[in-house]
Amino acid sequence: MKGVNPERFIIIRRKDFPLAVVRNKIKRRVKTILRTQPVSEKDDLYIKVLKGADEMTYSELNTNILRVLKVQK
Repeated sequence: MKGVNPERFIIIRRKDFPLAVVRNKIKRRVKTILRTQPVSEKDDLYIKVLKGADEMTYSELNTNILRVLKVQK
């Protein structure tokens, strides 16, 4: 993966997403968003997916994740 070491981030999902299709779709979207961001090799990312993430569009999810990453820097 370009820009992200796959062992350096964890996606924590809620049990509100009982269907594997929904959980995997969210996980794929988050991974795609993180690929585009430069992440330090020293940083560990823990991403907690909250209720309502399954109803967000890709661009809404992208905006929210990028906003959080900017605050953390």
